[in-house]
Parts: sequence; C-alpha cells; structure tokens
Amino acid sequence: MYMKTLTSQDGADRLKVSIDGRQLDMEQLFFVLYAVGLCDNPNRDAWVRKLNFGEIPGRLRINIPLMNFAKFSAAFSCAKGMPMNPVRKCTIW
Repeated sequence: MYMKTLTSQDGADRLKVSIDGRQLDMEQLFFVLYAVGLCDNPNRDAWVRKLNFGEIPGRLRINIPLMNFAKFSAAFSCAKGMPMNPVRKCTIW
C-alpha cells in the first residue's frame, strides 16, 4: 500500500532523505522505517529470554523477511549471494 501511494505521487520517486549522512530514496526509507519499528533490546540475555518465551528477536523478524524480498535487495543494490540477498529465497508474498 505504501509503495502504491508513493508511486502515485508526482515526483515522490525522486525525493531523497538524509539519515546519518546517507542519502535514502523513499523506497529505502520505507525499509529502514520497517526495521526501526521492529527493533528491540540487543542485550544477549534479553535475546535468550525472548527465545525461551517463543518470541522471535527483532533482528530475525527484520532480516529474514527482508533477505527474502527481492524489492529490498534491489532498493539497496545488495549483491547476489550476500547475506541480505541469498541466491535461494523463500518467497512469502
């Protein structure tokens, strides 16, 4: 839905945002904000507690879907075969 709205806005595909000195286009910003929304405590003990309670840690909730999503790999120009663009993908949607 976000991408449909974005592509319907005249000139939105040319907008850039600077975060920590890195220029991001709107598609990249979408993925960054998705990740920020799922971030959690990076503390190892917290990570183990989450696993023990059946929760998936944020790092995995973020990286696993994105590494299997071709639009993410294209948006960030991830080289084929790299961790965030594996050769074999599990297509979910």
